[in-house]
Amino acid sequence: MYLGEFDKKTLLHTYCNPKFIGWTQKYNAFYKVDLETLMSALVNGYEIEKTPEEKIRDYYYGLKGTECSLELRGQSGSQFRQGWQSVRETLDILGITIEGINA
Repeated sequence: MYLGEFDKKTLLHTYCNPKFIGWTQKYNAFYKVDLETLMSALVNGYEIEKTPEEKIRDYYYGLKGTECSLELRGQSGSQFRQGWQSVRETLDILGITIEGINA
C-alpha cells in the first residue's frame, strides 16, 4: 500500500479541506474521486499512478543506468545510449519538454 507522503488521517483531512496543505498537482486527480471510493481506498489500500512524464523519465533513466553499468563492466552500452538519445530526440521533435530529460 502506497500513501505517498501523507498518512490516512492527513489525506482524509486534506480531501475535506484542500487549502489545509499545499496540495500538489500530483494529487489533483484525487478530487475526481467520490467520497465512497476514497473511503474504500483508505480502508483497502491504493497506489497513486505515475504521470506519463514520470513514466517516460523512469524509462529514460533506466536506459541511461543500464548503459553506464554495461560500460563500467567493459561492455558496449551503445544500444541503450541510442535508446535514451531517441527518447530525447522524440520529445524535442514533438515539442514536449520534461524536466530532467530535455529541460
